[in-house]
Amino acid sequence: MKPETMMYEIITQIIPNNSDKTLFFASITKASYEVFFYSFINGVPKQCYTLADEGKLDENKLDNAFESVVKIIRNSKVFKEEKINVATIVFDKTEIKMNVEYYDKGSRKQKILKEWLLSNGVLTLKD
Repeated sequence: MKPETMMYEIITQIIPNNSDKTLFFASITKASYEVFFYSFINGVPKQCYTLADEGKLDENKLDNAFESVVKIIRNSKVFKEEKINVATIVFDKTEIKMNVEYYDKGSRKQKILKEWLLSNGVLTLKD
């Protein structure tokens, strides 16, 4: 089964119902991970932790879902132990897609994240 298929049910349980599209960032290595998402609500991106602070999402459910997503990716054929695996997961209520890019372990996380934010329309150069 494809990782996207396995993640579908997990993701649908944690994103806001009024989200038009949701973009997940998952930076995963053998020993660590960082996962978060932006939901686009009326065209405006809102980070998952902002939504949790506003009481719209349960932070414990987020943490559990993120752990499950990481486990799925680590156990899939796309995971490369020797690299930083950066998965972009796009969910738009009709389908889920995942793309994984690989970076050397010495790569700067801030640079990877900034490139991801810009390439996925969360930030613009004027921001």
